[in-house]
Amino acid sequence: MARTEVATLPTTSVPFLDATLYIPPNETPEQRSARLKAEEQAKHASDEIDALLNLERARIKAETSTGRKHTLLLLGQSESGKTTLLKQFQMMHAPKTFNDQRASWKAVIYLNVLNTLRTLLISLRDEPTLRSPEFESLLEISSQLATFEDTVAAKLVESGQFERPQPNSTKVYMRKRPSLDFLKFRRSSSSSTEGSAWPASPELESCLETANQVLTAHLAEIKRLWEDPMVRSYLTGQHQEDWRSFFLNDIDRILVPGYMPTDSDILRCRIATIGITEHKFNLGSRSLFRKNVDNVEWTMYDVAGSRGQRHAWAPYFEDATAIIFMAPLSGFDQYLNEDMTVNRVQDSYELFTKICRNRLLQKTEIVLFFNKMDILQEKLNFGKQISDYVPSYGSRPNDLENAKKYFCSHFEQTFHAHNKTGRSLYVHFTSVVVSLSLRMFLVNSY
Repeated sequence: MARTEVATLPTTSVPFLDATLYIPPNETPEQRSARLKAEEQAKHASDEIDALLNLERARIKAETSTGRKHTLLLLGQSESGKTTLLKQFQMMHAPKTFNDQRASWKAVIYLNVLNTLRTLLISLRDEPTLRSPEFESLLEISSQLATFEDTVAAKLVESGQFERPQPNSTKVYMRKRPSLDFLKFRRSSSSSTEGSAWPASPELESCLETANQVLTAHLAEIKRLWEDPMVRSYLTGQHQEDWRSFFLNDIDRILVPGYMPTDSDILRCRIATIGITEHKFNLGSRSLFRKNVDNVEWTMYDVAGSRGQRHAWAPYFEDATAIIFMAPLSGFDQYLNEDMTVNRVQDSYELFTKICRNRLLQKTEIVLFFNKMDILQEKLNFGKQISDYVPSYGSRPNDLENAKKYFCSHFEQTFHAHNKTGRSLYVHFTSVVVSLSLRMFLVNSY
């Protein structure tokens, strides 16, 4: 099941890297001079990153050596539920930060709603049997919805908490901290980077109000289209019913004047993260991972999970007290956005194997969250066959309990095969959008 793979540093993280890798034929003196200058800049940046990484390692070691601070790493592939889990931690152990950000999430939720509608219309466009009068009515305002989505994305980027992967993309990433910038920030600041509210500009407020008016005017068509059994069945087969369904199911409430996001809204809203963020928590009086953590500060590092971002994990391995690894089993029928030939559960397994055998983590406790069990159950109820996507599942019964046993056994086997120090593995089957899942994890003493 395992496959060896080496993560590589993406060229987008160092803008001048392309120039240093290619020597053009018949290079002119001017081109050679420019290339050598770029190589010198690249070496300087590389040396600077190395120096900052050494300082970061020393900082973490100094903070953890006293026993008064512990480091918790939140790892897993992109869209595995890491950010949702982090929000749960904030709700319970940094409630002021969580509540200060509450109003700010409204724009992100509207972005989710607009994106969901656009995705819905695109999905149904080439399905003649699903082109209902409601669809045709909404298709007429699709360009207007796209404009709203683009404006909301642009205004979020202007707030400084988000950025776009490309200038004209409606997709935004939250709190970018690439390796070099993050380390510089961390060296110059003693405060937590767990985030603050991002105030909405007048332009953003105006856009949200206009979008609300348009959506409200077409609310009946949106609800009829979304509630059409044929549409729901089609979307489930196309992997479209996960976080998206929550906001369309609750669109009446979201469009009410004066709407304020609930805890559940914030947990379920989807926005990708990139880079590294640091969050500090005090878990109070309890024993955790066989350590007395009475008023001990825990620092959680949330690092981006896409393949191109995983190289940034290494500096935080050496002194990690524990790892929470997120493995969403609902992805058994899905593939990575970065590589559509790689099954998402297969990628989680391979990534978990690399973590288990990493020599810097041999004394690090591991908590394994098999996440999104609610979505897995929905897919099995719909009739999805695990063996169609995971041939080794064979003729086992296609139900939740047997799926849990099968996948858990593989992950546990690779853990024990690489466990040289007698460390512990704690396994939970969770849906981290449900507060009880995380509360049970925090209540149990390890």
